[in-house]
Amino acid sequence: MTHKGTVCGIVVLAVVLGSVACREPDDPAESSEAAPTVAAGDKGKPVFPKAQATASISGQAFYDGEIPTPKALRIQGDKFCEHHAADNPPKSEALLVNSDNTLRNVLVHVTKGVDQWQHAVPGEPVVVTQKNCTYVPHVFGIQVGQTLQVTSADDTTHNVHFIGTKNREFNLTQRQGQMDEKRFTRREVGTAFLKCDVHSWMKAHVGILTHPFYAVTGDGGNFDLGGLPPGEYEVEAWHETLGVQTRQVTLQDGEAAKLEFRFAAK
Repeated sequence: MTHKGTVCGIVVLAVVLGSVACREPDDPAESSEAAPTVAAGDKGKPVFPKAQATASISGQAFYDGEIPTPKALRIQGDKFCEHHAADNPPKSEALLVNSDNTLRNVLVHVTKGVDQWQHAVPGEPVVVTQKNCTYVPHVFGIQVGQTLQVTSADDTTHNVHFIGTKNREFNLTQRQGQMDEKRFTRREVGTAFLKCDVHSWMKAHVGILTHPFYAVTGDGGNFDLGGLPPGEYEVEAWHETLGVQTRQVTLQDGEAAKLEFRFAAK
């Protein structure tokens, strides 16, 4: 009887140990549900209170002046790019004004009022494509720690050169169908961009933020920064050729604040 009980005890112990050994301790699904990824600088701060985010900030960006005609880009030195340009000449995106004088490619983001919280880093990547020898999009935002995917749809060789003052520079070569992934470690707005050393006209501006409260204006010059708790905030609008404007906003519970940024012609 004693011998049989000992054998059963060994079997049970083996089953338990086996189940523990087979378990994946670092299962990604379990990790992401328990603790969403946050930027290193946010660790230790309280989590952003989504339940209290009953207020919002949205609005439009305008261009005060005669609507300019986008300048034609000078395309030369690459047969693929020249061939495409012959049928559809690309224009500069440095100053794009809609027919109603609303302004495109303005990066609008919260600069003060949200740094006291930690913000989850989105799991989905921001994708930038080299298409018809231009970067698409021309201006984009991304969070610190979020994945940037750079791809090429062009049947030619491109060079993706990131330059900034606070984030590490990188420089890589791509051909059609290639994809590379990068991440940024520090906030940087207005000084970070992608360029192509092979095709001098190719450039894209990057706004690197520590939170998700940003937007880039497009058709209609509209932006929506999402839900925020009541409080005091500073909002900045950045444009690559027209400069920077800021607004102070005090939000009450449930308030939907509307802002206008008006950029004068230079």
